[in-house]
Amino acid sequence: MQGYNLLMIYNKDMTQLLMCKRLKNPYKGLSNLVGGKIKIEKSGTDAACRELFKETNLSEKDVTLHHLIDFTSHVYNIFMGVYVLNRVSYGYRNFANYKIRIILHFKLN
Repeated sequence: MQGYNLLMIYNKDMTQLLMCKRLKNPYKGLSNLVGGKIKIEKSGTDAACRELFKETNLSEKDVTLHHLIDFTSHVYNIFMGVYVLNRVSYGYRNFANYKIRIILHFKLN
């Protein structure tokens, strides 16, 4: 069964949600949340940290990681780990101040 993770990354006051623009096909140019495949030898948390750094250049030191939920689809033979992250380090008020591959900041209120 293939594992995947999904990371929902909010700014410090939880008013913006981080999304990245896809650089490759399929769906090149569209937006998506951070996440990816979990390698068999890795834990879900290790895989979430790897995807976080690979897609955003944010490390574990830059965020607080909270495991929210796991779910399994027996129809598609996959499982998904969902993590919520809150941006805490460096005192930035929003994601725009950070030099990463961020495209969209969604206002939540």
